[in-house]
Amino acid sequence: MGEAVDMMHTALKDVELCNLQFCHCVVRSVMCALHLHGKPVPVSAEDVRAHTHLKFDSFEVFAKDWERYILKKFPRGKPENEMVDVCLKIAAARRRYGDGKELEAEAKAAEGSVAMKEAKGLEGKIARAANGIQLVEDQVDVTNKNGKVITREKADKIIAGKRVQLDELNKEMEKHMTTPQYTEAMNKIHAYESYLKDSGLGELMKKKNSEGARLPPVAGYTFEVEALAAVEEIARGLTPCEGCEVVVLSNITFKKLKMPEKLSTEFDAFVVHREQLPEEAGDKDTKTGKDGKVTKDGKAKQDAQKVVRYRVVKVEGWYEVKLNSGDVLLAAGKHMKAKTFLASLDKEVIYENVTPEVKEVYKFPPSVFGDLDGYPATFITLAGPNSALQGHNVPRNLAFPTSMQSLLFQWFLDYMAPTLEPADLIADFSYTPALYERLGEFLMRPDSTEPPESYRDNLFKSVTGLLNSAAKDKILVLPDPLVQAFSRADATLSS
Repeated sequence: MGEAVDMMHTALKDVELCNLQFCHCVVRSVMCALHLHGKPVPVSAEDVRAHTHLKFDSFEVFAKDWERYILKKFPRGKPENEMVDVCLKIAAARRRYGDGKELEAEAKAAEGSVAMKEAKGLEGKIARAANGIQLVEDQVDVTNKNGKVITREKADKIIAGKRVQLDELNKEMEKHMTTPQYTEAMNKIHAYESYLKDSGLGELMKKKNSEGARLPPVAGYTFEVEALAAVEEIARGLTPCEGCEVVVLSNITFKKLKMPEKLSTEFDAFVVHREQLPEEAGDKDTKTGKDGKVTKDGKAKQDAQKVVRYRVVKVEGWYEVKLNSGDVLLAAGKHMKAKTFLASLDKEVIYENVTPEVKEVYKFPPSVFGDLDGYPATFITLAGPNSALQGHNVPRNLAFPTSMQSLLFQWFLDYMAPTLEPADLIADFSYTPALYERLGEFLMRPDSTEPPESYRDNLFKSVTGLLNSAAKDKILVLPDPLVQAFSRADATLSS
């Protein structure tokens, strides 16, 4: 490994910064696939704060950070890059033509209406009918796997029947498109599309979303495998509760439980203490045939699928794997709400882990979630190429992700900036107290019914919760093997 680091150090001197980021993502994926990683290490709350550019501890702290942030966006009174210039143009268009929030909300509601869902359903049926005709055409005079051939005459009869079906579906679609509900929905969608076109916002937003370097992501699957392997190693070091064993459950979904909207419905890994329950009637006589159908007559061609039942006595750890560290903040809040909901249930929640040989049924009492302290999830993530380039393993902007900073910046230009002249924006920061009071509003959805203040409170609570999680070693980072090589490269590269 030492020789590889020396080779990387030498190569770095001749590579431009943008290419370094690209190379990092590719090489990091390969290293994950080859299991070249260390054990996950906790990131301290102090490190998280030190590497977050915008902090909310107090107005004084925020004011200093915000001034530095804006001065960086407009060095010497000019936009830092083309992306910042696009943001200014978007703000100018919204100030002239209106922000379009009401039109956007109506268009989204229309897209999710019953009339549009029925239309999409009919479109799918029409597409499948047309594909069916083409499939028959493609198999004329072709010997299939059963050794049979579809003649032209037989194909024509099949196609004739399918054309009748297709004509009926087209007539049904034409009739549906004349209904008042469909017409109203389409009018709202077209109104928002016209607003985007007339204001130029459609093209500007497309440019903003496609601007900048597109780095290849670290392969998500290989990273998840490595992260879960680390969880397994942690579990092996735990002492089971009396009469229990410690196991890791991964990719958990409570399929028979309807979770509230906008809450997490799938969980990456639980480390649990489980106790086996007595067999129940029918656990052994259920058999599965080759066709997957369950039978009770003992004539299935496969062996009986064994059913084993467990009760979860304790959830020792709740782990979530995030390839992008910028996803941790919002995910932490969602998992907190999911924990609160699961702990409030009045009955056990069931999770089934099914394999061809055995079906494991886990019963989770609500109390095991209630016993979890504070923010329940421990996150495993990567620091990212920018941190590696600077020679450390601390994710940048973990407590206020770069993507959220971009949303805040655009919202500030749209609604709070006293002017859109760059030279004036860096000359007067008297608006900062009002901006601090309205923090969180940039996260409001167009169709939101919650008061603006609630978004500010939720943002502050999420950041505080994440820092508390870091203080309890609940933010883990898989060390980047390339950090050593990057940290030894020329200082100009790190800058």
